[in-house]
Amino acid sequence: MKYVVVRCRLDEVLEEFELERRHVTERTGLDRKRLSRYATNVEVMSLEVAVTIAEAIGVDPRQLYEWETIPITETWREGP
Repeated sequence: MKYVVVRCRLDEVLEEFELERRHVTERTGLDRKRLSRYATNVEVMSLEVAVTIAEAIGVDPRQLYEWETIPITETWREGP
C-alpha cells in the first residue's frame, strides 16, 4: 500500500487533548504562524517537525494527519 497525506489534523488532535496551538509553541519553540500554516494545510510539516510536535503532545506522528491508502500496482512505481 502507498500512503498519501489527505490533510493535517493538528487542530483536531489538540482539541482531543484539550490543548491549544500555544501549548505546542511553548513545548517546541515552533512559530505560531508556521503552526497555522500546517493546521490549515497551506504547508506540509517535515518528518522532523511532525515527530517534534507529536512528542510534545504525546501522540504518534501519524495521528497528525488524515491518510489515504492506495494499492500499489504494476503501473505505479516510485522513482526511475
